[in-house]
Amino acid sequence: MLRCRERFNMTTYVNRQNNQRNWIIKIALIVIVVVTSALFLIKSNQHNLTQQNYPPASETSTSVNNVNFVQNRLSHQTLDLTKNSTWKPNADMLPELTALLHLPPADPSYLHHHDHLDIYIHNQNIVVPAQIGLSSTVELPTHTHDPTGIIHVEASDTTFKPTLGLFFDVWGVFFTEKNIGGYTIDETNKLTVFVNGKQYQGDPRQLPLNQHDEILVTFGSESELPRPMLSKYVFPGED
Repeated sequence: MLRCRERFNMTTYVNRQNNQRNWIIKIALIVIVVVTSALFLIKSNQHNLTQQNYPPASETSTSVNNVNFVQNRLSHQTLDLTKNSTWKPNADMLPELTALLHLPPADPSYLHHHDHLDIYIHNQNIVVPAQIGLSSTVELPTHTHDPTGIIHVEASDTTFKPTLGLFFDVWGVFFTEKNIGGYTIDETNKLTVFVNGKQYQGDPRQLPLNQHDEILVTFGSESELPRPMLSKYVFPGED
């Protein structure tokens, strides 16, 4: 009789211990799930906030929150073509533009290549000035050092893929499928972009800046296109 009672007590004790252990495991799992979910929500909210404040460069053309900032930097000026004038580089608020467009730091040890840009308006060559994308406090990953038209692409991110539209935004010149500066297409005058001598058919803002491309932007009538067509640029000291 005593042994049966001891066996019963032992069985009850073991069952109680097992139940307690099971409850502890269940509570621990619930805590893990709750904490994990909370951390995920916090991270997701932070990511969404970041995206809202600083969208990628590809979204800046349509972002209501940020398009005004970019557009307010851009020149809509027409040029005095008789005096070989050009649009001056806009160095105002370059750090803010860098943050807004999520541009990587300029670092040629990771990504470094060159493109060449020619601009013709009514068959007048427009100089691409020096110091685009440069100031005393910041160096953007698309910039110029001299007025030769060579665009330097230098970035700490090897996946950085700049576009022609980004370069004009950095320069501070209004540039779309229909506009360059203060010039707008009409029945006579067209804005046409060529890459290595071939007409580019897409949105010129999305034209990628690839190694050693010769990019020609023209505005004017068909008869005002430069002849012969520019199709190649010899980069000094490069193959």
